[in-house]
Amino acid sequence: MNSKRIKFALFISVFALYGCASGSKSTSTQTLSTANITTINKTDAAQMPALHTTEMMNITEDVSALSLMANDASVSQRFSTLLQNRDVKGSLRTQKAIKNYSVKMNQRIHKKQQEQAKREARTFTPMTTTYGVDCYGCGGEDGRGGTSLGVTLDADMGVMMPDGSWQRGIRYGKYYIIAADPSIPLCSIIKISNHGLSGSGISPDKPYYAIVLDRGGAIYGSHLDLYIGRENSGAIVKVKQTTPKAEIIRVGGKSGPRSCAL
Repeated sequence: MNSKRIKFALFISVFALYGCASGSKSTSTQTLSTANITTINKTDAAQMPALHTTEMMNITEDVSALSLMANDASVSQRFSTLLQNRDVKGSLRTQKAIKNYSVKMNQRIHKKQQEQAKREARTFTPMTTTYGVDCYGCGGEDGRGGTSLGVTLDADMGVMMPDGSWQRGIRYGKYYIIAADPSIPLCSIIKISNHGLSGSGISPDKPYYAIVLDRGGAIYGSHLDLYIGRENSGAIVKVKQTTPKAEIIRVGGKSGPRSCAL
């Protein structure tokens, strides 16, 4: 009788151990099956709480900076991305932390794009002509007139400065005077290079700087009209055929109702 009881107890023990091992194997198989899937969605993520994937992967597709929801990424690649996103303590970052980071990255990218767009908008290929104070319709037949900003020009005395003094020549301070499209604010400064012009201190192989003080009925788009004193003065002439480049290096810059900062 005792022998039978001992045998029965051994049988129960072996069955219990086998059952536990089978259960463990089943769990292991289930874990392996979960790890071998090729697509993670919210339902799959919920089955892996140990990796916080429900919290980490519940991120909308507009969070492009981290590309966590890319459809072509494998499970191992996604897990690698998730595991790399840890804080200084080694804990996985929360969904809120990742979203905040992605927002900052998107803002930084947007800012760089805006800066690039501004740089491109400020650079253009100009068509340059010249005009004098006595040009037709300018009202300066007697040799004196004014720009759209209100700066007085005189063919003999020169250009009136902000302090009321006269500077001989055709420059406002150190800048040559131009008329430009209304989209370019008055007092803006433009660097013009590869222009092929010569005269009055301008060399065809060096850029010159001009300030927008004037407008014109035919001055639109990339058209720039360069002031040369009198119409027939020949103060600045074209000596070389080139493809010029204009770059707006300062936008605006008024220092008063009829003057610009120099």
